[in-house]
Amino acid sequence: MNNSLAIYENFAQTRDIANALASSDLVPPHFQKKPSNVLIALEFAHRNDIAPFAAMQSMFVIHGRVGMNASMAISLARKHNVWKSLTYKTTGSGASLSVTAIAKLHDDSEASATVTMQMANDAGWSKNAIYKSIPEQMLKYRAATFLIRAHFPEVLFGMSTVEELNDVHAAKNVTPAKVAPLTIDVEPAMETQPAPIEPEPQPEPQNVAPDSSFNDLKCEVLDFINTRPDAWFKTVGKLRGNIVSVIESTMTYDEMVKMQRIVETLEKNYQALTQEQYANPKQ
Repeated sequence: MNNSLAIYENFAQTRDIANALASSDLVPPHFQKKPSNVLIALEFAHRNDIAPFAAMQSMFVIHGRVGMNASMAISLARKHNVWKSLTYKTTGSGASLSVTAIAKLHDDSEASATVTMQMANDAGWSKNAIYKSIPEQMLKYRAATFLIRAHFPEVLFGMSTVEELNDVHAAKNVTPAKVAPLTIDVEPAMETQPAPIEPEPQPEPQNVAPDSSFNDLKCEVLDFINTRPDAWFKTVGKLRGNIVSVIESTMTYDEMVKMQRIVETLEKNYQALTQEQYANPKQ
């Protein structure tokens, strides 16, 4: 049986493999002690002919849905040889930033997809804090995903990327508009001017989330942390569990905002180091 269901031909052996991987502390937290989750990763790995460990490093549960990193989607497109090469064209900056993913196909034709910061703003994706720290990289991920989904759907099989799931959640995470209280005009019983009523002093708001609730902000930061590769944590000199425990123990909104800024700074440093390594590879 040459398809993804082949892993179930010898289910007992597959189950033993899933249990062994689930008992390891080297796999991401959402696979640890969860052999049923590992079984799904094994099916994904078998279908795409990649190592199970590589599959688990790229798969994450975002707000109840499973997604793969955009980088994995691009890697799978290359692995399945759907194009000769993939390049990006970047124009503008800030609100006018635009990225086009261009695939050169085997017949020398081209397929492309363009994503702009204006699109990100209009769709609400930019509410995801990562768009403030590495906007060009995020637009590259989205443009490549658009390209793959439109021209090579067999790569994704309908599966969403982590970046798409986080952006959709960020777009939905909008504080509802305040509704004015209902007022009814009633004629006074007597033709006398009512005495003015002094408004009661209102306490100054403290620790109020401007755009999202504390829990939403914490979930956003944790979701981002859980999508970082192991190299990210090695670069910042922290273990995944340590930094996650710090975030989970944060009790106030202001402290959570500070943690978010720290994580954004760590991501900037990681991206800078990664780009330097690509520009100056070791001989």
